Amino acid sequence: MPASGPTEIVNIGGAESRVTTVKLTYVSASNPVEDIAGGEVTVGNWFESFLDAGIEVDLLTWGDEDATTDRGDLHVRTFADLRPEEEIERTMRRRGSDVVLTQAGWSDLALDLAEQLDVPSVLSVAGNPELHDERAAETMDRRTSPTEIVANSRFTQQWITEQWARDSVLVYPHIDFDFYTVDADERGDCISMVNPVHVKGGALFKDLAEYFPDEQFLAKAGWYMCREDPPTDMSWDMDWFRIFARTYHGFTDPSEDLMLYSLTPREARFRPDSNVTYVPEYEILETYARTSILLVPSQYFEAFGRVVLEAMWNGIPVIASDRGGIPEAAGGAAMLVDDYDDVRAWKEKIERMQSPDVYEAFARRGRERAERYRSKQDERTETLVETIRDAVAAGRD
Repeated sequence: MPASGPTEIVNIGGAESRVTTVKLTYVSASNPVEDIAGGEVTVGNWFESFLDAGIEVDLLTWGDEDATTDRGDLHVRTFADLRPEEEIERTMRRRGSDVVLTQAGWSDLALDLAEQLDVPSVLSVAGNPELHDERAAETMDRRTSPTEIVANSRFTQQWITEQWARDSVLVYPHIDFDFYTVDADERGDCISMVNPVHVKGGALFKDLAEYFPDEQFLAKAGWYMCREDPPTDMSWDMDWFRIFARTYHGFTDPSEDLMLYSLTPREARFRPDSNVTYVPEYEILETYARTSILLVPSQYFEAFGRVVLEAMWNGIPVIASDRGGIPEAAGGAAMLVDDYDDVRAWKEKIERMQSPDVYEAFARRGRERAERYRSKQDERTETLVETIRDAVAAGRD
C-alpha cells in the first residue's frame, strides 16, 4: 500500500537534496503533540524535521474521542478505544503508508499491522528497557521484527543487542534548547528533582529533604500522559497502564498481568508543612528558574535522562545516579552517585556541591556539555531521516 508522492527538492542539514516524498504513519498510544514526557517531546520535534525533509506524516494515537484534525501539515487521527486494531488498519488502507514508525504503547499493534499490510516499519526504543521483560522479548521474536530499530542511547543499543540480537541506529533525543532557556539573571535556591515517583528516587529525595531541613526542596510532577486530569487530578489513569500491559507483556485482560501493578508508579508524598514544594503544574521553566542544584536520583535504568541536559543548559549543576543511560546524557559533566540507593551518599554529594568553587566548576562544565550536545543535533536529524528512507527502500526491494 505505498503512498509515495512526486520527487521534490528539500533542504536537509543545510544542503539541498532531490528526494521522493514519503508517507510516514506514526502509531503510538502516547500523543507526541500533546504529551510532555521526554520520548514524546522528542518525537514531536522529529515531526518538524520529517516535514522539512519532504516526509508526510499521519499521526494515529489515543485520545478522549474518535476524531480527525489537521495541525498544519500534520494529519492527526485519535481513537478512544484502548486497542483500535481495526480502526487503525482501515485508516492506513484508506490513506496509504510507505513506512510505519512506532514507539511505546501500541508498538506491538503497529508492528503487526505493518507486517499484515506489507509496509516497512521502524521501532523507536526510548523508554526504560526494563519494561521489555522476557515476555516482551519473546513476543518480539514471534513477530516479524521491525525493518529498522532506533535507540536513544548506547545503553539502549546494548540492551537491544543483548535481548533481541538486533543492530540498531543511535539517535540521541532532540532537545529544543531555546524552549528550555531560563533568564540568565535568574538563579534559584532550591534543590530540585523532576517526577518524584519512587522508581525515579522520589522516596530518597524526600529523605534528603529531612537531612537538610534548612534548605528549600522542589519536586516537579511528571508523567502527565498517564494522569487522570492534570494538574487538577494527579491520580493515575489505569487505562494508560492497561495499554502498556498489553503492549509489553501480551495480556488482553490486564487483570491477568501482575506486571501491571509494578508498572503503576508510587509517588512520594510531602507534608504541607515540610521544606518541600510540590509543583503539579506543567510549566518546567519556572522549576529551572527556582533551582540551584538538580537531583536525578533514579533507582531504575533510565534510557537516557534529558532533564540532565536541560538543567546543564541553564548552568544548573546536576547530581545524578550512575545508572542506565544517565551517565551518557551527563557526558562527564555531572556529579555521579555510585551508591544511588544510599541516602548518605547523596547527602555527601550535595554537601560537596555546595562548595562555591565546586558548584561553579560543575555549572561551567555542564553548560559546555549542553552546548556540545546541541551542536550535533542536525547530524542526528540527518541520521534519522536516512534511517526512515532506508526502511522505505528495504520495503521496495
